Amino acid sequence: MGHGKSTLFRSILNIVQKDKGEALLDNNTINYTVLDKIGYLIEEGSLTPEYTVYNQFCAFGILKNMSDDEITESLVYWLKKFDMLEYLNMKIKNISKGNRQKLQFIVSVLHNPTLLILDEPFSGLDPVSVGELKDVILELKKSGITIVFSSHQMEHVELICDDILLINRGKMILYGDLNEIKNSYDKKKISVVGKIDIEKLNNENVFKVVNDKFDTYEIYVNGSNNVASVLDSIKSFDVQNINISNLSLEDIFMDKAGIKYEE
Repeated sequence: MGHGKSTLFRSILNIVQKDKGEALLDNNTINYTVLDKIGYLIEEGSLTPEYTVYNQFCAFGILKNMSDDEITESLVYWLKKFDMLEYLNMKIKNISKGNRQKLQFIVSVLHNPTLLILDEPFSGLDPVSVGELKDVILELKKSGITIVFSSHQMEHVELICDDILLINRGKMILYGDLNEIKNSYDKKKISVVGKIDIEKLNNENVFKVVNDKFDTYEIYVNGSNNVASVLDSIKSFDVQNINISNLSLEDIFMDKAGIKYEE
């Protein structure tokens, strides 16, 4: 079952009809007159297998009212950025899935948009390519482009986003400034390295204990005021290291939605 993120993007762009509400860009309703200011990376593949990279981008560039010179200049710039210039005259069908994903990203930025909408931009990428694309997205953000993107990977959201909207099964469960949400969320996490008897811990202020690695525990506490009492209960164990932190965004989502957020 989907959570509604792709439907939300499509409704913003008028690809699907909105039941209610309005999407604005620079205080203007988003319609066909402003679409040239928007770049959109869809989650599904949109490239034509039999086209060469150059022909594919010529087709997309024309749709964005770009001249031949503008298309070529921008395409060469982005292919060099991703070290893919050798693919210029290669057919799409002969390019790997990961590199096709990079090409789809280039489609979304080819015309230098002021608003960039990215639906699962890291899908199908290996860790090196994920890091490469994250750096590019952060560069674009720093340049002043407004970026809206969806991801199942909360670490990507925490790295890139200023404001977040968490959706579960089509319903909004959290919205606002990312740092404010994390800092104001009163539940805390105590990370412990050592030998702990979970049965003896049994503190009423603890709502979850995770033991993913040998002698490494994450103890989730109901409220910052209860941290001291939980620490007191840990003192009787053989502990080498203790760290107290805010919940991660994934922790908060799981707590609010009551499920693990997975792809």
